[in-house]
Amino acid sequence: MARSAPPKRVSLPVLKASRPTPRLRRWRVATLIGVHLLILAHIAHWLITGYSISPAVMSDSMKTLEAGQVTCGVLVFGAAIIVSLLFGRFLCGWACHMGALQDLCAWALGKLGHRPPPFRARWLGLAPTALALYMFVWPTFRRELLAPVLQHLYPDALAWIGPWHAFPGLTNHLMTEDFWNGLPTRWYVAVPFLLVCGVASVYFLGSRALCRYGCPYAGLLDPAEKLAPVSVVVDPALCDRCGLCTASCSVGVRVMDEVNRYGSIVNSRCVRSLDCVSVCPQHALSLGFTTPAAIKSLRGQRAINSFSLSLAEEATATGAGLATFFAARGAYGLIPMLMAVGLSICTAAAAVACLRLLSAPNVRFLGAQLKRADAVRPAGCLVLALFLGWCILLAQAATVQVLHRRAAAIMSRAVIAPPRSTAGNTPSSLDPTLARRALDIYRLAGPLSDGGIALLSTPGADAAAARLLLASGQALQAARTARRAIDRDDADDDLARLYAAALAEAQGPTEATAWLLRHVDTHPRHADSRRAVVDALIADGRFDDAVALLDRLASRETRHGSVHAELARLLIADGRTAPALAAIRKAAALSPADRAIATDAVAIEAVGGNRAACARAIDRLRPLAGDALSEQLAALGSVLDGQGLSRAAQVLADAHARAATTSGSSSPGPPAH
Repeated sequence: MARSAPPKRVSLPVLKASRPTPRLRRWRVATLIGVHLLILAHIAHWLITGYSISPAVMSDSMKTLEAGQVTCGVLVFGAAIIVSLLFGRFLCGWACHMGALQDLCAWALGKLGHRPPPFRARWLGLAPTALALYMFVWPTFRRELLAPVLQHLYPDALAWIGPWHAFPGLTNHLMTEDFWNGLPTRWYVAVPFLLVCGVASVYFLGSRALCRYGCPYAGLLDPAEKLAPVSVVVDPALCDRCGLCTASCSVGVRVMDEVNRYGSIVNSRCVRSLDCVSVCPQHALSLGFTTPAAIKSLRGQRAINSFSLSLAEEATATGAGLATFFAARGAYGLIPMLMAVGLSICTAAAAVACLRLLSAPNVRFLGAQLKRADAVRPAGCLVLALFLGWCILLAQAATVQVLHRRAAAIMSRAVIAPPRSTAGNTPSSLDPTLARRALDIYRLAGPLSDGGIALLSTPGADAAAARLLLASGQALQAARTARRAIDRDDADDDLARLYAAALAEAQGPTEATAWLLRHVDTHPRHADSRRAVVDALIADGRFDDAVALLDRLASRETRHGSVHAELARLLIADGRTAPALAAIRKAAALSPADRAIATDAVAIEAVGGNRAACARAIDRLRPLAGDALSEQLAALGSVLDGQGLSRAAQVLADAHARAATTSGSSSPGPPAH
């Protein structure tokens, strides 16, 4: 039998020509690195100065809607919407730090050989819109409509919708001293946050999964993107339909199909990363002007999507995602909203895999064979066991949160407001029956070590229970509960004062004062605690110790003026004018935008008797007080006069007249005394 000839080598130069040119991708990587360098520079500026522009976190837009705080975050979000209206979601691809995290994780997992296909769900894709409504519509709806209705019809329900208050008006918070407020700062929160929103979301659902199924800002950026006149367009004469553009898209857009059918990408999920442009071997794709996607949609030219889930799988993914979000968000005071979203979408993908494991004859998940020929393999049993355990943890966390809300609702009913009388109001009292019910529920929702059902304590719930215990006369138990919250998450100002009050009732004021002294020594910016310990020292006849404490704290505080201002107030009350003037001038220099400190500076300069210095202090107060300056100075003069400081009141009046003349103001000064 004749031996066959060996196969000939065939040269395929077309494959060599098809190698992608990553020039744009390199530019994008460099831009994202530059964004992170700017973030590090911002943090470094705050660490050095203690005062910087507020973080450019777009979730701070909720603070604007709820509390009227205008921060850099809401300005950045507004800029992102404007950019999206013009160029599409360009910032999502080139400037988003969370997008960069997902790209980095996808690249690293790819190097390890794991390239999960995109998880293509229909209903789960509505999550960004729902989250956008929650973040940007719910605060106003709750405050203006829902809370007033519930207050009249069903007050107990107010505890279930969260705290609310009247809108205070817009205030300037573009600069901040509290840089990390609202950000995950503890390592045991920050590290899992990055692992869930980065590694896990990409591992389970493919690259940019959080962008597709969990980004709350996409709910507003998507509609803006549809109006953008700039998109990825195609030169049909050059396109050879190789499909590399679709394969390179990190958000699962069917680039080749859309550009060849409509002339441009019309899918609002496109983040303008331009990876498709970068890999096109024929240079057929480019960024250019085209008819906005919204207009093309009216013509029937809609995004081409391919969904890989059945109706039952869609329902399973959606239900599992919703249940996980509500169970995980805020659990044990640890899980922020975006991390809860990351957990939700990962749970949704795992739930679909488990459903297939129970219904399909052959199942592979994340590269592992879970089931073959209707036989569940060991890997499948492990996946089912892990998913069941995760569901039990979620059910436990959800139960604890429901118990906390129930206890808060009962606690709000337990407080009995005293009737109004001409003699004034007496302190509020508690309904003992309702108070006991609320405490029983708080104990049930406590940690296992205390006989509860929770894995961990929840500091916010512990603080609420401690207040209830203290009001019920159980001071020792209140101190223990508050201390547990402090030991886990340290103490904020309110919790420190609560613990000190419970300690004073349980062990005496000496123990409480001693603890407060140690606390303010390590937390000098806790103003309420600082004032409480100063008041306690003065009440105990230890005025010099109070001055020494503030003097020691002021010597260490070189960034903020509050401690210096408090020292100045104490010194001027003791008649030590010279050191009081030095302290208040230092405070005004450190915190030039603090209206309270500027007002104190005017008063103390007036007591010092130097009209020129007082006039300069009034000039510093003028831009902070605005049109209310004259009224505020008049009230200040009356206070000084009422305290027997008529000479200081006259100095204030003269200084105001001098400052008004110097500034060219015609506003009347405070009345002479």
